[in-house]
Amino acid sequence: MFPFILQFAAPLNAKEFENQFATLLPIMLYALRSIKAISSTITISIPIFLTVSGLLEQNELQLIVNRLCSIVKDPDSPLTSLENSLHGLNILTRSQTTVSHHIDLVLLSVHKLLGHKKRLIRMLAANVKNNWERQTIK
Repeated sequence: MFPFILQFAAPLNAKEFENQFATLLPIMLYALRSIKAISSTITISIPIFLTVSGLLEQNELQLIVNRLCSIVKDPDSPLTSLENSLHGLNILTRSQTTVSHHIDLVLLSVHKLLGHKKRLIRMLAANVKNNWERQTIK
C-alpha cells in the first residue's frame, strides 16, 4: 500500500505537503528496512523525504545511505532509481552534519557510475563524488 500512497504523493512537491511527508518518514524508513527490492515509486520519493526530514538520527542515516548505495551499485537498477538515489545522496551532504562516517561507502559505490553509458548519470555521479569528497575537507 505504501508505494501507492507515494505514487500519488510524489508529484505533490509543494510546501503545504511537507508536513505529510515528514509524517510518513517513519513508514518510509520501515519500507527501506524491510523491502528487499525497492521499487522506482519509492526511490522517486526518497529525495522529497530527505529534503523535508531535517536532521536524521545516526541509525536512520546509516539505513538510508546503505540502501541508496545498494541501488547505485546494482547493475540492474532502472535509470530513474539511479537518478533519484544520486539526488538523495547529494541532499544528504547538504542536510546532514554527520555524513563523514559514510564517505568511503558512497565513493566506492558511485565510482563505477562515472563510466556509465548515460551522460546524465555520469554527471550526477561526479557531482555526488565531489560533494562527498568535500565532506572530508570540512
